[in-house]
Amino acid sequence: MPFLGGRSNLAEIGYDNWKIFQDDILSKFKKYALPYLGSRPESQHDWLIIAQHHGVPTTLLDWTTNPLKALFFAIEDPSLDDEDGAVWAFEPRTYLEDFTLLPSLLGYDYLRDFLCYFPAHITPRVIAQESCFTFFPLRPSAKPVPPLENIKYYKDEVVKLVKFRIPGESKEMCRHELAKLGISHRSIFPGLDGVAISIRREIEAQW
Repeated sequence: MPFLGGRSNLAEIGYDNWKIFQDDILSKFKKYALPYLGSRPESQHDWLIIAQHHGVPTTLLDWTTNPLKALFFAIEDPSLDDEDGAVWAFEPRTYLEDFTLLPSLLGYDYLRDFLCYFPAHITPRVIAQESCFTFFPLRPSAKPVPPLENIKYYKDEVVKLVKFRIPGESKEMCRHELAKLGISHRSIFPGLDGVAISIRREIEAQW
C-alpha cells in the first residue's frame, strides 16, 4: 500500500497528517535526486511516479498491466521463498490517461481512492514495467489507508479485486520460467542496477 502500507504511526515520526508527510519527503527527493535525472520532471505527479519507482513512500501504488511481470515482483526475492507470495489483480471502473490528472488536483478530497492512472512514458522503468498506478488522496489526518482486502471501501472505483496466492515452494521454479521468457531484473530495471542484481541472483542460485 502507499505510505508504507499505512502501518506507520505518523505522530511517532513527527508528522500531523499525510499531506505534511508527503510534502516533506517529496521535497527531500527533489533536492537530492535532480542531479541524477536526465531532465527535470514537468509536474508534481511526474515527481511522484519517479519517487515511487525508486522506493520513496508516496500516495501512489504501482501496478503493471503485464501479469507475468506482476508475478516477477511477487517471487523475485529468494530470501522469501519460505513464505507464500501473492499477485493482486483488479478491474477499474474508470481510468485516467496522462495529462488528464492535472497536478493542481493532486491531494484534493474529490479524487477517489483507488483511482487508476496511466502515466506518460517518463522513465525507462515505466516503459519496462508496463506501469500504471492507483491514486489515494492525501488525508487531512494520520488515519491509515484502508488495506486492499477491504474491498467494500473501494467499491466505487473497483469492479473486481482478486488475490492469487503463490506457494513458497513454487517460487524458484517460477523464477526460472520467467527468466526463459526474458523477464528478469535486467529487463524490469533497465540500467546498471538491474544488470548487477541479475548477475548476483544468478550466482546465488548456483550456491
